[in-house]
Amino acid sequence: MNKLTFFKTAASLCAIGALGLAAAPMAQAFEVEFKNENTRYKDDQVYVMFQDVQGGNVQSKKAYTLAQLPKPVRVDRASGRIWISLGEPVQPQYGPNFANSSLPNYKTRWDKIEWTIDGSPTQCANLSSADFFSIPLKLSGGQTDDGKTELSWKEGTASVFNKLKATAGNINSDPVIPGNGPAGIVRVISPSTTANPSSYTSYKPYIDAVKGKTTKVKGHFYGNPQTDFEYDATIDQIGNLVMIGKGKSAGHSIRVEANDLPVQGLYKCDPQFSVDNQPGWNFAKNDVYCAALRDVLAGFNFGFVGSPVTNPHTGKPFGESSTDTWVNTKSDYAYSGAQPNNPTFYNQYANVIARASDSYGFPFGDTFVHKPLMNLRRGKLTVTVQND
Repeated sequence: MNKLTFFKTAASLCAIGALGLAAAPMAQAFEVEFKNENTRYKDDQVYVMFQDVQGGNVQSKKAYTLAQLPKPVRVDRASGRIWISLGEPVQPQYGPNFANSSLPNYKTRWDKIEWTIDGSPTQCANLSSADFFSIPLKLSGGQTDDGKTELSWKEGTASVFNKLKATAGNINSDPVIPGNGPAGIVRVISPSTTANPSSYTSYKPYIDAVKGKTTKVKGHFYGNPQTDFEYDATIDQIGNLVMIGKGKSAGHSIRVEANDLPVQGLYKCDPQFSVDNQPGWNFAKNDVYCAALRDVLAGFNFGFVGSPVTNPHTGKPFGESSTDTWVNTKSDYAYSGAQPNNPTFYNQYANVIARASDSYGFPFGDTFVHKPLMNLRRGKLTVTVQND
């Protein structure tokens, strides 16, 4: 879990420069090399566009083919995303677009890397499929917290598309966008960003199954001031998520209403909630209550809430272990690993992404398990468009 963004994913940190991160010492000629291993597209058919770069030998929001890019690319500072597309460039004025069928690039096959290059020891990059998946990409040249020197995809694209399509009900419309990619698919939009989250399996049976059971929530808030938090989290008989403070959190409470929990809370990880019976809270507040709620929402997505599988850190089931003991759990224990007898009691989309790659599968995907953030203090990065 990234301590600087105490409830957001590490992916947020690598895009935070676009949100006005305070200036760090000027980076000097950070180098990026691009490689193409996709046999269906030549270098003059693979496009790269940088969201925000300063200095160096490339420009922001200008499309380059791999054949046109300087070798190596050099930037002094960068933030936001690197957009990579196949067959045609993306249109930056639309975001670029991946979810609106009336705008350009809806049928373009494109994906992205999130990065921050600012000269600091924490400059970084990551892969993210928390919004959608389209192209397998690989990052190398840095190192993650758990010692990886490469972030990549490890399963063929057609297989990943077909598995994601199955989790979305085998339809051929949003969230599964048909097109010229493998398996006749150009992109699969995640349950956190699709316009049709009901296509994905409902969380309601999982919520109902753990009604009345208590999840011990313990952790540390890395904001200002730093403090520990402790809550007992329970789904009440109506289906509300109710968190009652203990220890240093005694006297406080957090509540997510039942109607807001399955989609906005668990799939989108961005519910409106109340604190101490005061409505109107959301994750934009960046406070200790957000950090505590994040851990519960992430626990449902990973399948740890109510899990009967033994937590190797405690010798007790995950569902009977406090959330602070879920930290640094091997990925084999998450998602389907945490709920072997209940194939719908976790985020199925994120499960496919996690088994196939080092990419984020949902917004809080690095909270307990994944370490998909690559530190780039060495000043070089290689980005590879992998073969399908």
